[in-house]
Amino acid sequence: MKKQPQTSLPHGTGSIARSGHFGQVTWPVLPEAAATAAAVSADCSECMACVRQCAFLDRHGTPKALADAYTANPQKIRDLAFECSLCGLCTTICPDKADPAAMFLALRRESTAAGETLLPRYKPILGYEKLGNSPFFSCYSLPEGCDTIFFPGCTLPGKHPHATAELFARIRRTIPAAGIVLDCCNKPSHDLGRQDHFETMFGELLNFLMSHGVRTVLVACPNCHKVFSQYAPAIRVRTVYEFLHENGLPDAITQSGTLPDAAAPTVDSVAEAGADMTVTVHDPCPLRDESGTHDAVRALLDSKGIAIVEMRHNRKKTLCCGEGGTVAMRANDLALAWGEARSREAQGKTVVTYCAGCANYLGIHMKTMHILDMLFPQPETAKTAPPAGLRPYLERLKFKRYIKSLPAAVYRERPTRVGERFVSMPRLDSKKMLAAASVAAAALLWLLISHFA
Repeated sequence: MKKQPQTSLPHGTGSIARSGHFGQVTWPVLPEAAATAAAVSADCSECMACVRQCAFLDRHGTPKALADAYTANPQKIRDLAFECSLCGLCTTICPDKADPAAMFLALRRESTAAGETLLPRYKPILGYEKLGNSPFFSCYSLPEGCDTIFFPGCTLPGKHPHATAELFARIRRTIPAAGIVLDCCNKPSHDLGRQDHFETMFGELLNFLMSHGVRTVLVACPNCHKVFSQYAPAIRVRTVYEFLHENGLPDAITQSGTLPDAAAPTVDSVAEAGADMTVTVHDPCPLRDESGTHDAVRALLDSKGIAIVEMRHNRKKTLCCGEGGTVAMRANDLALAWGEARSREAQGKTVVTYCAGCANYLGIHMKTMHILDMLFPQPETAKTAPPAGLRPYLERLKFKRYIKSLPAAVYRERPTRVGERFVSMPRLDSKKMLAAASVAAAALLWLLISHFA
């Protein structure tokens, strides 16, 4: 097996080496909770700018007050950190350059390391993550000479399978040797403070890509973008929206300005949104600092003849959709408050976003569409509502079957254990796999979910 290179991942002020059978990754020394609390206490002037924008801080106090309370009652403040969405708005708008978001994430890590975090509460999201890492749903397909991969994330292939397939085909028109990887970046574990688990799983993924010559990752998921950007500096990460803006849309898309009714969670409302061709854009909070992506998304909509009316909070100052930080599993009212705030700012317009999670969560509150469903509309005869219930899991299996049918120099699925020596797994009969999944889809998927949760 080819020796895998060491990868440096700067984040803090130093690094520690973690070894494994799959190679060695040098991880950063992350800031201690006490250090981040001391910094916030010193920097925050309690100007209330962030408190006025955040229901969590409005309920529990200024960043300085929470940082100071950590000294007197650290366990209580560590527990409260799980009500923060980790969206980073407080850090962005702080005139004093304080970083409360880093403090709340550090508090989560400390809580989990101390065994205080009630992980069973997060069983649904951790089970979802584990399924994404499993050999059932993971898939690495790298053609000969591949140095660029498409990393669609967990939700997009299940909720928007047509757009995902069309997007990958578009990428390959420009980069014929582009590969594709279906796997989870483990951002849920990262944000829940499960740093050891995150490092093990993402480290294995990163080492595999690096050792097979991958140097560029095209992502559709904002959370995947944040993970790769923060922890994989040796790999160039770009959004597919920047790629599409620079390389153009498929010639086959001629329905300029048409909003496909298959794309939105609230299907019956899309026709109304298309009548005056005016939408508003929700920028996902993990990409709040990516101005190039903000510009690309708006340029793509403009190229389709779609007018945009911006919400008050946009681009760098965007709001969380409510799904961030898995707050809904701890304080659902705070999660819903974000969505309600977004709904008020949208003022009845169709919301276009470029995060599958945001599209799903905001769809609870308002008319919401994923931009890829607008750029890659389904044929009239194939339009249906987005998959729901167990269907997204079946769509992911079907999409994996499609990927397995493509020629590849390197193919693998995640092993059931991380820490053993990894070799490419043999191809299975894809027709038999899909037939078996189709015959007993519901029973099989419920079994998988319960097993991996």
